[in-house]
Amino acid sequence: MVTLTFLTAVLVVAALYLYFAAPVRAPQLEPGYQPLRMPAPSAYLEREAIEQFRAALRSEDKNTVMRAAVLLQYLPVPQLKDQLLALKKRGMEEAWVSVLPELNALGWEPAVEELRGYLLAPGMEMTTLALTQLARMPPLTCAGELWKDLNIPHDSMISAGSQVLRKWGQATPEILTLLKTVVRGHRTVISQLQSAMALIVLGEDTAASWSRIRGVARVADLETGLLIGRFLSTRQEPEAASILVDMLQRDETRMAALAALVPHEVAHKGELLAPYRKLERANQVFLVDVNLAAVGEPDALKRDFAKLRPSGFRATVPVIEAMGEWHGVEALSFYQMLAPDAERGERIAMAHNLCWYPWNHRARALVRGFLRKAEDEEEVRQELRTLGFIGNDRDILVLSKYLRTAVKLETRLVAAWGILNISRGLPVTRASRSEV
Repeated sequence: MVTLTFLTAVLVVAALYLYFAAPVRAPQLEPGYQPLRMPAPSAYLEREAIEQFRAALRSEDKNTVMRAAVLLQYLPVPQLKDQLLALKKRGMEEAWVSVLPELNALGWEPAVEELRGYLLAPGMEMTTLALTQLARMPPLTCAGELWKDLNIPHDSMISAGSQVLRKWGQATPEILTLLKTVVRGHRTVISQLQSAMALIVLGEDTAASWSRIRGVARVADLETGLLIGRFLSTRQEPEAASILVDMLQRDETRMAALAALVPHEVAHKGELLAPYRKLERANQVFLVDVNLAAVGEPDALKRDFAKLRPSGFRATVPVIEAMGEWHGVEALSFYQMLAPDAERGERIAMAHNLCWYPWNHRARALVRGFLRKAEDEEEVRQELRTLGFIGNDRDILVLSKYLRTAVKLETRLVAAWGILNISRGLPVTRASRSEV
């Protein structure tokens, strides 16, 4: 009996050893068979987004087609090439001109000749539209046509043409000569200003250009002051900060100057701005604090913003918009402080600023929170735009909800754009496109 028990135990141990020691064999598959690979969530959602654009581009409604065309700018999608090429035959001329740079990026060679024809169109409206698209073409494309347009004595030509040159960062000698002539004696100040800005970006005749901007800034109204401020906020030359300091002296340009000074590291900034802490206008006082916070002194932000709240969003929204010049991650702490009690206009303004923080988890969490509180589809679209600029694969799932359920087509298209931009690695940035 003992012997039998012993032999049984030995056999059990041997069986267990053989079982666990045996090599693991892969299942035998039929020749040519490949296991099914599940696509990533972004893959099938991207297909849905493309179908949404395809349907919009095929629409008979020109406004719908134009919305889709504008959203696709900077984002050439090979699967939509046929629909884009069909726009001209269908008489969708404005949408056709708007996507010529994308068709060029997709390898359609006649795009350059097509755009060249529109740049020389007899109608001012179509020429201006073509000039706007030229900024997305390779530098110096259609440079001869651009020179001819800049010679047209109209502010819209100088303005649109200067934007193209600032985007390219290059110009022909003939264009540079023309810009210098405009700075010295064009009939309108705005054209002088736009040409001076272009020359500074191009690194040509900068002394005369800075001098002209300073002269205009000294007598600028609110609108012109904002134009100058937006440009100077992007420049780090000593002349830029110096002009902004001059603009602080005048009430008409002070708000623009305070906003534009945020990204500038001016020597002794605290001492420079200290006198403006005594201003009566709370929004200007708050922007003084924003400047100090941007250089590492954030203590006053919460206290002084609280003074603005009783006046409602009409007082706070311009301040939040001005804070868009502060791209440091430190600004996110302020937005997090404001978010729980933010009103609709404040949420939209903050979402617009958050476009500068791609892949930042704090910024993305804020935007998703704003979406949950959105009061209408206009607000939803702003939040979806921001997610499209800064999101990752998880946010694609959020966007897909609105792609499938939003009532308005415009909202579904914005969601589709966001999915495509995220799935392609965020090629379209806030810097490349000021608005979507």
